[in-house]
Amino acid sequence: MRRQTQRAPVGEIHATWADGWNQKYFLETPADYRVLTYIVRHTDVVPAYDAYLAKAAQLPPHAIAIPEIWRTPLQRILVDFAGLENFGWHLSEYAEELQALYDALLDNFRRVVEVVAKGPGRYVSNLENFTADSLGPRRYEKFLLPVYEECFPILHAAGKLVGSHYDGRTASCRAQIARAPIDLIESLTPPPEGDQTLAEARAAWPDKLFWSNLNVGCYELPPKELKELVLKRVAEAAPDGKRFAFEVSEQYPTNWRDSMPVVLEALKETRSS
Repeated sequence: MRRQTQRAPVGEIHATWADGWNQKYFLETPADYRVLTYIVRHTDVVPAYDAYLAKAAQLPPHAIAIPEIWRTPLQRILVDFAGLENFGWHLSEYAEELQALYDALLDNFRRVVEVVAKGPGRYVSNLENFTADSLGPRRYEKFLLPVYEECFPILHAAGKLVGSHYDGRTASCRAQIARAPIDLIESLTPPPEGDQTLAEARAAWPDKLFWSNLNVGCYELPPKELKELVLKRVAEAAPDGKRFAFEVSEQYPTNWRDSMPVVLEALKETRSS
């Protein structure tokens, strides 16, 4: 168990975790929102370029160090501070307090983007943990898209690519995501966990890069079926052989010593064709 307390002149808030999973979130009452808003308003954003460069120097040639801008303000409230259950009714019951915290986080996020834009690293991670089920297109238009449209061009002007971690369902926000200046959709997962096939995602977002999960259960398929699935997914997501890669976003499958070579051999076959 871990308990974290944050104290400010206007009060204190706390959260608890068990085995790394949040059990109690910081935000439960209007007073909690006011405390966290005060903390965010009094938080400095400073560069850590030397730490980044030191870490990058330790990595092998095939690895890269990734600067993170973390989540945009509403996703930060949802995922980190309120949790899904509280968030749903806070949007209605604590609308004024939530908006004040959102505005404070947006000011903070702008400063983070400016620091990252001036620093090293070409690929920038935006760890949204987005799923359309929790917001829908109307709130995506109001809270997410304007932040992307304001902040991501700053990173693009600095020669950086931005990847957003969209590991949930996306179909209901398909049109809005198409307009977002996101270079790469990361952790894109087809059904049954997701709600779009890679063919549907490619049709909706023809110019975006994809990092896609193979659904965890797929690694248990017989080698022939696993290979056929990999080839099918590649054909759907990258009919021109571009802008697509597979990823393992959480941990290796238990049978990775047997299944990963099948996946890699299938990918080699797509590169030679």
